[in-house]
Amino acid sequence: MVRKEKLRVNKSEFMNELRIRLRRLPPDEIENAVNYYEEYFNDAGPKNERQTIDALGSPSIVASKIIGEFAVSDAVKDRDAERVQAEESKRHKKVSPLIITILAVCASPIALPIAICVVVLVLSLAIVLFSFIISGAAITIAGVFSMVTSLWTFTYGYGTGLFYLGMSMLLFVLGAIITYSSVRLGRVVFRGVQKLLGKLLIRRGEK
Repeated sequence: MVRKEKLRVNKSEFMNELRIRLRRLPPDEIENAVNYYEEYFNDAGPKNERQTIDALGSPSIVASKIIGEFAVSDAVKDRDAERVQAEESKRHKKVSPLIITILAVCASPIALPIAICVVVLVLSLAIVLFSFIISGAAITIAGVFSMVTSLWTFTYGYGTGLFYLGMSMLLFVLGAIITYSSVRLGRVVFRGVQKLLGKLLIRRGEK
């Protein structure tokens, strides 16, 4: 169980460190979080600054909770929102929410073994899914090549040509299905991992 340590910092130092720990989040998320805790301190008043900091805990704990909530929220967005987010990501070159979450888990003192397991799990899933995508792409390309070369088999007979053309088309469709399914499965799996890690960070921030 992680205890909230009493910190010998003032409000300004607390907010500066919090902003640093949230630096990988989208700018609007950072501003929303910083503004929220600025108001939190203002509502408590200068006289209660020390008690407020002790109640919140360290900036790393607060940042973990914020990043966790961001990860969970991003993981459950619908497809339209996901499409808009993808377009915004290209414009702003935003870091992937999953990467942000993994870095937050590794940076937080939850437990080193958990952080190692997280990295190994994500890398293993990425390697497996990438292998399926590459295999599917290779089968698709082979299908296209086979369709082109199957045209020559018509010189041996109409039936022979149709047979090889049909097999080539089947190969192409199979490869396309494997590739598409692997990409979709990868998104679902990594969204699930992101959501799970986000909840882990939220729990850490609430302890």
